[in-house]
Amino acid sequence: MSVGDVSPSAVLGREVVELGEERFAGYLAGARVLVTGAGGSLGRALARRLTGLGVETLVLVDQGEAALAEVHDELGRLDPAVRVVAVLADLRSASRSRALLAEHAPEAVFHAAAYKVVPLVEASPLEAVATNVLATEALVDASLEAGLARFVLFTTDKAVRPVSVLGRTKAAAECIVGTAAGRADLTRLACIRLGNVVDSAGSMLPLVRRRLAADRPVPITDPRVTRYLMTTDEAVALAVVAGGLAERGEVFRLDMGSPVRVLDAARTVADASANGHASTIELVGLRPGEKLHEELDEPGEPVERVGREPIFRSAARHADADWLAGQLDRLRAAVTGADAVAARRELARLVAGIRIADRLPEPVGPV
Repeated sequence: MSVGDVSPSAVLGREVVELGEERFAGYLAGARVLVTGAGGSLGRALARRLTGLGVETLVLVDQGEAALAEVHDELGRLDPAVRVVAVLADLRSASRSRALLAEHAPEAVFHAAAYKVVPLVEASPLEAVATNVLATEALVDASLEAGLARFVLFTTDKAVRPVSVLGRTKAAAECIVGTAAGRADLTRLACIRLGNVVDSAGSMLPLVRRRLAADRPVPITDPRVTRYLMTTDEAVALAVVAGGLAERGEVFRLDMGSPVRVLDAARTVADASANGHASTIELVGLRPGEKLHEELDEPGEPVERVGREPIFRSAARHADADWLAGQLDRLRAAVTGADAVAARRELARLVAGIRIADRLPEPVGPV
């Protein structure tokens, strides 16, 4: 994998982490697996990886028909031994989530579907709450009811001490998973907290390449901004490993080293991709909802390394189940009533009520 015409390690400021996820993937052998957001860059890359890990059936779910048709066509030709099914669905409906799981009976769900672009999400809180929070609630509840073996949520470091709508919706999603884990009898749940995935659709580095191709300046919000960076391959491998380690809603993250100054990463890609032409950096200022620096863990959050692996796990975020259900009902009412002010208010209240377990449970390990 390359990022434009530059090596990933040059952009990341570290070597790419090789997790050897096959060691943790025994649970996937002969399994029926469902991936949401399968038309997106992360969902598609995960689905592609799963075809090489012995799954029997791969159910691809997305609400965008063009992207879904494309990934279904691609994966259907990769391995004839894998049955690939495409399902066009909006999972914000609880009944649709239940019906989907009843029809396809997956043993593992990877929930990658989400809105992720900070300024767009900031301007569209109702859509963000409906998709990132309420759809997660619906799918988690349906998974527990169906007795699924494993559920893995894709989340983000923006969920740590969040200030944006995106960060708050993903913190709420982490809380939904962690709280559900407290009542799960059969289902093992986990979250993976990602940094900025440099080569995913909508990320900064593809934007650099597009701007250079159009001979336009490369926009950088602020020269001080730093981010934890990772590749799509690293994110996908982490998802597979987390499925093997999943237990009670813990959060898993990669050892991404030190944060990287975005300006430096952009210049690295621009210099390698400019083909002799001068590249111009344009400072545009922080956009709504953006921080100067992201964090990987909450203050006081119990965190430990997973053996000698380049992976850390932290305790589940949770809330009183009845209180959380009430907050989610208020968010649902805000979405139904198209009340963006109420959606922001109730989302902030939900995040303020999140609690973190004071210790980590004993790890189960890959099964």
